[in-house]
Amino acid sequence: MDADTDVLTSISPRGDAALAEFDLDGLTTNEAHRAVAAIAWLAVTGPASLGLVVDSRLPDTATAWEGFLLNGDRPPSHTPELLWSPSASSLRLAPRSWLLREAPRPH
Repeated sequence: MDADTDVLTSISPRGDAALAEFDLDGLTTNEAHRAVAAIAWLAVTGPASLGLVVDSRLPDTATAWEGFLLNGDRPPSHTPELLWSPSASSLRLAPRSWLLREAPRPH
């Protein structure tokens, strides 16, 4: 990405854990793909990571995903664009996820 690319980040304590939120709104698809790839790498390689959710329906489902990752609560009924949980040892992408679309290649 370049110096003009902004990814807004907020960190909120949740008991013994911390919730990190990244706002990708306003990024091009290519920029969003690169940001998600970097965030996913951090999530899956961090030994204390509880999971990763990429969901364009946020903030409507935010607390539902928090409960799922922090307490094992039932997740929302839809499949988000990306869901990773080390406890389930799985990475799932929704069939129509924008993450499956090929990002435009730079000229």
